[in-house]
Amino acid sequence: MYRLSFLLILLFPGLASSQINNEDFGNWLRTDFSYGVNKKVSLNGRFELRTINNSTEIRQLFSEFSAKVKLNSFFRTAFAYRAKSVNEEYSNIFQNRFHTDLTFRHKIGELTFLLRNRAQYNLIPNEVNQFFERIRIKTAYKINKKIKAFLFNEFFFHINNLAGPKYDKNRLGLGIEYKLNRSLFLDIKYLRNKELNSYNPLIMNVIGLGITHKLN
Repeated sequence: MYRLSFLLILLFPGLASSQINNEDFGNWLRTDFSYGVNKKVSLNGRFELRTINNSTEIRQLFSEFSAKVKLNSFFRTAFAYRAKSVNEEYSNIFQNRFHTDLTFRHKIGELTFLLRNRAQYNLIPNEVNQFFERIRIKTAYKINKKIKAFLFNEFFFHINNLAGPKYDKNRLGLGIEYKLNRSLFLDIKYLRNKELNSYNPLIMNVIGLGITHKLN
């Protein structure tokens, strides 16, 4: 009982906070491709569309390419580049993003625990570039051979934000992954992104739909 309570505190610290009316809704629609070079290395591509304003306006389009490496039974790392078009107030702005991940993964029966640290650098034209550290705690449970449920909590730290506190966003998520066959997977998830350290913080509610293709 104590372990369950501790896990819930880690994953959902915002559940007890008061509700704020500044909320929006959007969709994240994506497709992923994965090619295994060998047992330890895979190459990956992602294409995604994100909407805002009750899903009536495109906020972001991006393509991402990454390499993932399995270091051993517990640790994995990844290196990624993302090219994205972001809808700002007057025009679409092209941005570049780089990130590197280090993930700890431990499996106990059908339950998998993952702890990921992501270092992310955003290159933004005519603005100060952004450096983030992101820490995500995730659990996944294999219900049967085809269905896996997951939930996570992610903390965003804006390292080079000189104007205010570093911890400026939180992302809660839960969802289900469904295995269609050995090479095709579908997933649906709900995300709740909440701005922090703001007078009237925005809460973004997101329904995400994704399809993953394993090419070999």
